[in-house]
Amino acid sequence: MADRLERLSNLHEAAGTFYTENLTPIPDISNAGLDPQFQEFLKKVKNIYPSCEFSMTLGSGRDSYSTVVVYHPYKPFSMGLVSYKNAGDGPKYEVSSRNIANARYSTYNHGKHHHKASKNVGVAIRNVKKYLRDMSPTEIARVHDTDLRDKWSATSNDISKQVQHAWAKVTDYQRRTSPEENNPLLNELKAIVNSGYTFVDKSLEEEVHKLLVITKEKDQQTRDTTQCMWLVVVEEAPTGVRFSVAYTEEVAMWRSEWQEKGVFVEETLQANHPDIVGKLAMLQMCEIGQWVDGIGYKAAPTVYYVTR
Repeated sequence: MADRLERLSNLHEAAGTFYTENLTPIPDISNAGLDPQFQEFLKKVKNIYPSCEFSMTLGSGRDSYSTVVVYHPYKPFSMGLVSYKNAGDGPKYEVSSRNIANARYSTYNHGKHHHKASKNVGVAIRNVKKYLRDMSPTEIARVHDTDLRDKWSATSNDISKQVQHAWAKVTDYQRRTSPEENNPLLNELKAIVNSGYTFVDKSLEEEVHKLLVITKEKDQQTRDTTQCMWLVVVEEAPTGVRFSVAYTEEVAMWRSEWQEKGVFVEETLQANHPDIVGKLAMLQMCEIGQWVDGIGYKAAPTVYYVTR
């Protein structure tokens, strides 16, 4: 879990993107030690997103400086940050989001590149409306893209190593220590040329049989392995459980092309994608970061990749 959070923070923390599972909502903003003007600003944000929550960030809560995370608790990621500063020249309201690309600052200056500031409350609220957005299914899919590809390819890599090991056993020129014993593979080739065929080296015969079995398994796995993958985000929204779905046909690509397929309730998901429902139920019982061959990958508490 710690590694997963660290990878996310390196990419998105400055833009206010956090896993919501780790956020603690502020029960009452009027009792959180926030400046009264910032409290009024947060009430306006709440009017825009009635079901959103606020969570305090580290070092926040002083009268002169406060920053809170804005998020929907049923979404896997937060929308961004809103901040209040009063350094003597009047209050300033800031909005930070992955959707902001402030051209005045380089992309390396994450804290500035992803934020907009204004002393005008109306402008700040317009920035909230424009930039604070939940991640789309395709954005979520790309967050875990590398982990998914690694998990997906692990089984194929394992059996490929077994095939290489089996071949090494058959073709090992160092299996005999005495020069007169020669190489068993050469002996077998001579026997094939001269006869109607019985293995001369019984240990080699055993290794050849192992090689044939493992290569057959690999061929079958290659036929069975699909690069097609569904992303399913399970959202326990106030209106009920819903499923945001995206799809890719080439999960092995460095940057897979994901297409959004829509938002479903359980009945419509079952009707349109019955193959997803059963596998999703199995993945929900898995640990975070667990891959199951032929089923898929659980990337986060509510984020799943389902094989097609």
